[in-house]
Amino acid sequence: MKKLSAILLTFAVLASACSSNKIKTDASGVFESDEVIVSAEQNGKIMSFPIEEGDTLRRGAIIGNIDMSNTMLQKQQVQATIRSLQDKATNPV
Repeated sequence: MKKLSAILLTFAVLASACSSNKIKTDASGVFESDEVIVSAEQNGKIMSFPIEEGDTLRRGAIIGNIDMSNTMLQKQQVQATIRSLQDKATNPV
């Protein structure tokens, strides 16, 4: 009798545990995604990045702006150095 009582008690606990879940779902399944790593062609501070996760993008779309003023200043400095060296090479002191 004790064995039967234990079995009935176990069944009652399992049955009540299964029926207490009131969450209704309308779908279930496996979601898959592709991970894409996006990298910039230039270094700099990101000035704008208006897209959100999940947005659909067209090929070639501009998705942000990078402040390249530091890179531009470095380029101008290198160009000035090259001009200075060229002047010294053509006009020796």
